[in-house]
Amino acid sequence: MYSFLRRPAWLGLHIVVLAIVIAFVSLGMWQLRRLDERRTSNEVAAERLERDPKAWAGGVGDVPPEYTRLTVEGEFRSEEEVLLRSQVNLGRPGFDVLTPLYVDETAAILVNRGWVPLEFDSTPVAGVPPPTGKVAVSGFARYPLDGDTPIESLQGSIVARIDLDSLNRGVAGELASFYLEMTSGPVTEGATPIIDAAPDLTDGPHLSYAVQWFAFTAVSLVGYAALIRSTARRRAGLNRRRGLQPPLPS
Repeated sequence: MYSFLRRPAWLGLHIVVLAIVIAFVSLGMWQLRRLDERRTSNEVAAERLERDPKAWAGGVGDVPPEYTRLTVEGEFRSEEEVLLRSQVNLGRPGFDVLTPLYVDETAAILVNRGWVPLEFDSTPVAGVPPPTGKVAVSGFARYPLDGDTPIESLQGSIVARIDLDSLNRGVAGELASFYLEMTSGPVTEGATPIIDAAPDLTDGPHLSYAVQWFAFTAVSLVGYAALIRSTARRRAGLNRRRGLQPPLPS
């Protein structure tokens, strides 16, 4: 009844289905590994965020681990700030305001002051100016993701990602090799950027993606089994109508 499965066309189909199943299972396992990596990273980040903050004064060798809580004193220079596009707050699109904070005349750190809606689309952002004079801000250290997107025009611009090497060309001083996600600081009059005081330490979409890939695997196997069964029944029915004895199951 199932002898047709040994035919060359079906053998080729077996190989294709097997390759699809292996690919789906591999993608599901990869997502589970990503989930484990993210959970480990989140545990490290949570432990660092629970520590007492340390003062950062712009030392060349003072490069804290990511998510280290810091306090920094300096002066903002709004004329050198940029907007980070494609940021969302409560479902609303907008920008993050990135403003250099100078700890002295030459050393600065880029500070993410928070989210603003799309209408604040030019820099310096007049509607949400930083406080003037020397201020103290608190936050945690972040390091930019690697990327290949070129940034040609920087000062007074909108950027797609935080590239500190490129952003250095648009400021008078030297930016630190990390940036600060501000969690608290002095508030100016008028509208203020919305600060996200806590990093995203959730599991992310990896578990749901893994479940989807394993579901695709199950659908592929069940669908292929159904195709084989329906083909066998159709061939058996043709043999009966022709008065032929169907072959024994092999």
